[in-house]
Amino acid sequence: MMIVISLVIGLLSLTEGLPTSGLQLLFPALRQYTYEIKTNISCGTLAPVESDSYWTLEGTVLVQVYDNYTRVRYTLGDLKTSIFSKHHGYVSYKKTEAAQSLQEPWEVEYQEDGNIDHLYVSPQEPLWATNMKRALSFNMQLKRDVGTYYNIESCLYQTYKDCQVVYVANGNTIRKYNALHILSENSGYNSWMSVPMDFSKAAFFGGPEAMYSGPGDYNGPLDNIGTADRTYELDDKIGLMSLDLKSVFQHKTRSHIMAVITELSLNYDSDAPLDKIDKLDLVKTNKQYVSRGYIDPTNGIRNLTQADLRNKTYEILLHIASKGIDADNIVRNATKIHSLDFVNLLKTMSQLDYPALHKLFEDMVLGTSYDIETSRNIFLEVLPHVRTNACALFIKYLVIEQKVMGPDSHNRLRSEDQ
Repeated sequence: MMIVISLVIGLLSLTEGLPTSGLQLLFPALRQYTYEIKTNISCGTLAPVESDSYWTLEGTVLVQVYDNYTRVRYTLGDLKTSIFSKHHGYVSYKKTEAAQSLQEPWEVEYQEDGNIDHLYVSPQEPLWATNMKRALSFNMQLKRDVGTYYNIESCLYQTYKDCQVVYVANGNTIRKYNALHILSENSGYNSWMSVPMDFSKAAFFGGPEAMYSGPGDYNGPLDNIGTADRTYELDDKIGLMSLDLKSVFQHKTRSHIMAVITELSLNYDSDAPLDKIDKLDLVKTNKQYVSRGYIDPTNGIRNLTQADLRNKTYEILLHIASKGIDADNIVRNATKIHSLDFVNLLKTMSQLDYPALHKLFEDMVLGTSYDIETSRNIFLEVLPHVRTNACALFIKYLVIEQKVMGPDSHNRLRSEDQ
């Protein structure tokens, strides 16, 4: 009896306060709302635990609700960013090109139930900035009920059209959970091509269709898991008072778990009558995350030249050689190729074009020291595992021109050229 009474009281409180779904649950009036925003994104490995870098952002977000609760214009402002890298230390600055790209307004079109329909962004906006705005926008989907309940909502990742989420409500405090196992046709071929994989229907010189036919054909080590935990605090008159998010996206290889951890806090500052909404030059775009693939894993955030990547690859090779690891070690013990040094090596090599690979090899051929010779041998052993078109063409060049020394290396490269 007490349970029934509690449910009735809960349902009555819902009917007297905010709506149960739709944009009005978060923003009950056609007004503009200002929030303080802080976020921290860290990248590194979970096994072993090692953080490589942190990126923080703080500022404000202006939310303008109009068009009968079907459209919202978001504008980030007063942005301050900072970066910490274990390789380069701490850097703090107020204005950067990255922050300026994020401060371009964008709009989100919502369905009647509060699900996101489309985004509208600046036509000159870089892809990485649009992806961040996609991620921010997906926090503004919410359903209100009593106790524990489920909902089907628009999903950020292209693998899923919709996602099932779990809610736990306690009055005006609502927690929202979702977890996804993400493996798309692009993730198998592009996302971590810097890690050696095993495809049952692999065609080395083929395109993505040859490399990957579907989940049943994929036998590689890759496993992407995304989890998110959000807590919403609501007010019956104001709507959204605060939002706290912790999200973890994991990339699992044979020996390591690489993770991107996102923490976000949004806190109400003020609201005011809606200013005039001037029409902006925006273009309609997909609501879901878009990846450029392994050729540019930063999605345009870092513009590295081929010379930069070539030099970075050379540094990693020398670093590995200085540890006493040589090509024979790799052949005898294949697990060595999954150390973090080799993951970094494969990542940089996967971004090199054919001329850069050719230049790097020729420079190492001219070297006479033991470390340079060892680096060259490691380069040749790792080359077949990178599996890019540029590496395939370079292997073909090495075989035809017989640039490799020794029958073992030559035979291994020839086997990849079949």
